[in-house]
Amino acid sequence: MIRLIIIVLTLCSVAVADRDGGPYLGFGYGMSQFGKNDVYTNLKEDRANSYSIYAGAAINKHLAVELARTSLGAYKLENSDELKATIISLATVAQYPFYKDMFSVYAKAGVGHIKLNTLADTGFTFLLGGGVSYRYNEYLGVKIGYEYYPFDYEDADEASHSMKIEYVYGAIEVQF
Repeated sequence: MIRLIIIVLTLCSVAVADRDGGPYLGFGYGMSQFGKNDVYTNLKEDRANSYSIYAGAAINKHLAVELARTSLGAYKLENSDELKATIISLATVAQYPFYKDMFSVYAKAGVGHIKLNTLADTGFTFLLGGGVSYRYNEYLGVKIGYEYYPFDYEDADEASHSMKIEYVYGAIEVQF
């Protein structure tokens, strides 16, 4: 049901986009860091190479809706296991373009579904982020961004644990 809602919202956003807007695709690559917490105190490496693939619809030059799949890498545990995190997210992106609309600063907020391979459960996360972008022309742009994913996990003893993942990346984007 949630997938249907996401598809409908994305298609509606594309339909109402004006000439400064339109659909876009992007690929980001960077570094993520798993925040220290009381569940994974035995992290040998808390940083990992990460990537994201995203698609969005710019409603106008100030507002967009974005759907992303972010693979936040594999964090190494002391017992040689790996903790892998994947997030599917839907976000609203607000941006302020300046200098002939070539540069812009942006902020994003949204929700996501997170899956950690070591936990039997999946969960809900918020997404907060921001960054700067540069458009080479009307079709191609690059950006540098930061995203923050806080989430909670409830273990078998019904104890709640707060966790976070931070992701810093560079991305290339193509607008249609």
